Amino acid sequence: MTASTKISGPRPSDKWIPWYFVAFFVALISVLAPMAYFAVHTLPGTVTDNAYEKGLAYNKAIAAGEQQAALGWRGDVTIEPTGVSGEAHARYTLRDAQSKAITDAQVSLWLVRPTIDKMDQKVDLVSDGDAYAATVKMPASGVWDAQVSATKDGKNYQISKRVVLP
Repeated sequence: MTASTKISGPRPSDKWIPWYFVAFFVALISVLAPMAYFAVHTLPGTVTDNAYEKGLAYNKAIAAGEQQAALGWRGDVTIEPTGVSGEAHARYTLRDAQSKAITDAQVSLWLVRPTIDKMDQKVDLVSDGDAYAATVKMPASGVWDAQVSATKDGKNYQISKRVVLP
């Protein structure tokens, strides 16, 4: 070796190279850790439990809808406040294809709160002449879905109506 040949060694900036790797992974973890936390601790992402089984039963639902349409029945539900705080009067009329009142059916009313499922309730309606009626305790005013199911002689008729209670 001659004096003019210079041996190169590590540069002073080379000592930072391992820290660049550490900084990269720290930045990566600082971004991914909050995302992982929110993914685990927020809503599960399922809208319907047992969706596959419910999907398989879809053809049965279509057939039931066709049977209901073939009956020719018509129903209407009304829910009005009684004037007493927290109470409402539910009335359901059911008519056959000839517009004759059907009076000897088993009728159930489900009041479903679209936003809070803990307020949902089921009420059996009692025949009241040519209609079915009941007084219902309403835990809150606002928007409700009234779902009615009437069964007579093995035939079922269902309707759903959105109501707003003051």
